[in-house]
Amino acid sequence: MKTKFQHDKSLVFYLVIYTIIQVVQGAPLTNGNVTKPGDLNGEKLIEFGIKLNLPKLQLIGKVIENIEQKIKNLCDLHPCLEWTEWNECNADRGHFGSKFRTRQCSVNMTACEIDATNSRTEKELGVCIGYCPKDYNMTKNRFCVKVYDDSVRTQDAAEHQCQKDGGHLINVDSEEKYQDVISVIQGLSKAVWIDGRRKDVGSPWEYKYGSQKGFFKWLSGQPGDGSTELCLKLYHPSTWLWGDNPCTSSYYSVCEITTIT
Repeated sequence: MKTKFQHDKSLVFYLVIYTIIQVVQGAPLTNGNVTKPGDLNGEKLIEFGIKLNLPKLQLIGKVIENIEQKIKNLCDLHPCLEWTEWNECNADRGHFGSKFRTRQCSVNMTACEIDATNSRTEKELGVCIGYCPKDYNMTKNRFCVKVYDDSVRTQDAAEHQCQKDGGHLINVDSEEKYQDVISVIQGLSKAVWIDGRRKDVGSPWEYKYGSQKGFFKWLSGQPGDGSTELCLKLYHPSTWLWGDNPCTSSYYSVCEITTIT
């Protein structure tokens, strides 16, 4: 008789555990309509525990009853979709700033599913700092630049390489940017391409980004204004001043990325 009683206790105990799992998962205990997850709660388990003289069952019922009183619904533990990706950091390069991400959370109190028609948006804020992208260096005045001196390229090929990185040939449109550029190209043995092209010698210089006014420090005798000299470069190695040149010539190049990570 004792063995049978212990066996019955074990069956009841495992039945309770199975029931709890089914309740959390939101699945019915049986295929019929007699017993549903909602039929068993903390109060019922305590009642069964008293009737069957099973202290462990009473304890489990009490724990579940406490959870029910505190959160009302197990779905509230995590009723949210995954977080979105962080937005772009709003910091200036070299400074701290903020970023945020969001996720949709359900307020449906009847099922562990996201209720798209009745939901709220959670927002998480984070601290960030403006860094240059990988392989790009931050200059004194916080420009993100990279010198391509691995091989020489035409201006079109140089611009294409910069665009692959997410940037452009650098538009040297101010004195401070000019000083930063010459500080990173010192020691190079060839001229470098910078941003700047015109349709013909009578047309204005155009740029991919930044100021369109044009900032120049022409080498003596420049621009040469030859019919094919339609692209800008910086002469080497001691002057680093502007010159116009055929776009099909091959030189080193300097890229700039204006976005930050």
